[in-house]
Amino acid sequence: ANPMYGKYDPFKNITENVNLPIPLLTRFDLIHVIRDKPSKEKDTKIAQHIINLHTPKGIDKKSLIDSETLTKYLSYVKRIDPKLTPEAEQKILDYYMKMRTVDAEDMITVTPRQLEGLIRMATARARLLLKTQVEEDDAERAIYLLQHMFESAGIDVNTGKVDLGVLQGRPRSEVSKMQLFMDIMKSLEGEHKTPVDEKQLVEELAKSEKFTDEEAKNFIRKMARDSSIYESKPGHYNIV
Repeated sequence: ANPMYGKYDPFKNITENVNLPIPLLTRFDLIHVIRDKPSKEKDTKIAQHIINLHTPKGIDKKSLIDSETLTKYLSYVKRIDPKLTPEAEQKILDYYMKMRTVDAEDMITVTPRQLEGLIRMATARARLLLKTQVEEDDAERAIYLLQHMFESAGIDVNTGKVDLGVLQGRPRSEVSKMQLFMDIMKSLEGEHKTPVDEKQLVEELAKSEKFTDEEAKNFIRKMARDSSIYESKPGHYNIV
């Protein structure tokens, strides 16, 4: 999931940066952006580690747990099948219903897929702690992880608001622009489906104050690429 052009653009949403199909991206329970920001202290440690790999000194092979014990531990916890307690169930349900009722102007609401993800994450934490039950604290940690994802990868750069639609490739701000675009196209086409002059379309979009001239031109090209409109004759468009 490396950036498409080698560097993450903070002025674009995550789906515009990562070259992964939206249906695949939405299969992940958690999505986080890890950016390589310059840091003298961190960069020095990384560089020293790489250098040590190629020197007689080598690297410090001591770790908190050896690989054999870790392998056995992971193999064992896979056999544990913890069940949700009523408290954990209520915690997850309350969060889910709260997010479902958030003002539509502020955020596109969560879906049953996120609910299933919360249950999976809470269960995974209980399993790692060798529990036979998924308790309230497991649910709280799962909720924390999901909320952190929303507040980082789920921010619409155009509005600065949390919007789950960003992770689904269709932020609310874009949906709103698309609806406006199609309304203007229909108005200009009229009953006789008259081809719409690109210059006139740009002017009308700019009048709405939702687009600059350049944004309007780019949006026209995007809508044409998405086959929502087509160039019926040079410099003129119609709705498909």
